[in-house]
Amino acid sequence: MMLHLRRLTFAACLLAGPFALTWTARAEESDPRRPAAIEAKEVPVVPAEVFARLAQYQSVRGASFRGFAPDGTGLLIGTRFGNSSQLHRVYEPGGRREQITFYDEPVSGGFLPKATDGAILMLMDAGGNENDQVYLLDRRKFATMRLTDGKSRNKLGAVRPDGSQIVVTSNQRNGRDVDLYVADPRTPSSMKLVMPVDKQTWNVHDWSQDGKTLLLNRYVSANESYPALLDVASGQRTDLPSPTKEKAAFGPMVFAADGKSVFIATDANGEFHRLARLDLASKKYTWLTDDIAWDVSNLSVEPTSGDVAFTVNEDGASRLYLLPKGNGPRRELKLPLGIVSGLEFSPDGKRLGFTLARPDSPPDAYSLSRSNGELTRWTFSEVGGLNPESFVSPSRIQFKSIDGRMIPAWYFQPRVASTSKKVPVLISIHGGP
Repeated sequence: MMLHLRRLTFAACLLAGPFALTWTARAEESDPRRPAAIEAKEVPVVPAEVFARLAQYQSVRGASFRGFAPDGTGLLIGTRFGNSSQLHRVYEPGGRREQITFYDEPVSGGFLPKATDGAILMLMDAGGNENDQVYLLDRRKFATMRLTDGKSRNKLGAVRPDGSQIVVTSNQRNGRDVDLYVADPRTPSSMKLVMPVDKQTWNVHDWSQDGKTLLLNRYVSANESYPALLDVASGQRTDLPSPTKEKAAFGPMVFAADGKSVFIATDANGEFHRLARLDLASKKYTWLTDDIAWDVSNLSVEPTSGDVAFTVNEDGASRLYLLPKGNGPRRELKLPLGIVSGLEFSPDGKRLGFTLARPDSPPDAYSLSRSNGELTRWTFSEVGGLNPESFVSPSRIQFKSIDGRMIPAWYFQPRVASTSKKVPVLISIHGGP
């Protein structure tokens, strides 16, 4: 039951705005913006000033980190300048955003690993039909090649570390089951079925460094899933053991750099998704975050050093940790208050990249130096002409529920609010488990 940082930030600022209490129109006036099919009684006309103010908030942009360039020249981001989010390159912190894709539909994707030609894997549907297709954008030929059939629903899964193969999950076989395919990202119509599925949901989390094995998870519900390994060559699947006989949830999960173990977050030993290392030979679990009573939410392994970076969700805010060689001693990498997503090591292993959504600014792309902990902001997304100085950071509070439990929340207090000046209150309640 958490108040979200990102969702409430600009709403709280809006409530503090000069038009928050402006409501002077009479109920019987007609609103030219209201569709004729909607009948409203005793609902005042919304003043034009409020619509104009809302338009500023709807114009707030954000940028998401989509990966470091394989050749070391900057990174890829997703952001919206028109009606849909497109991919852009940024070559230096605070530098111009070079737009790469120009489609009517929103585009997601990332660089093809080891592709020094700047090739980009993309995912896009048509007209909002949710039948996503996988594409390769060849930056040297200025050409886009579709890798899927153009009709089925597809998702891009794990990518082989050397960039030679990709996993595509697709329902192209029968329109119902989402099977696992492997394809050559530079060859159209190269999809090969490696694991047919029968009324199950499988997610592909990682691809081993030697390219031989996929790390999978069969999803049943938010409280139940089952990890497994898949041999790419033979299609043989091997279930991984659970540390408990009870139902448990697993994920995120990644291979260790040497491929001999798996780092996995699971609630198998308690309430929270704690990080463990599963030795693939002995099938033994070693718990790594027993002392952290929060869910592990992001996980990344540096393939050369074997270092592990992960975040935990502490009352709705992210904390970032580094685990040298996957076994400690663990240290925290300090970040401003916010929510981290898309955690990834740079190709040279010297930096971590991610999206950071802060309560007093839109989501933007950041990197963090592993050597000195220096945080670098790469993008500075516009806020629709609003005054950033008016945005507020929340304080963490707790309140007692009807059953006596203490419920955590984030409290945004508008700067204009005081004991003599009351303002409206907006409450956002977490909607999932």
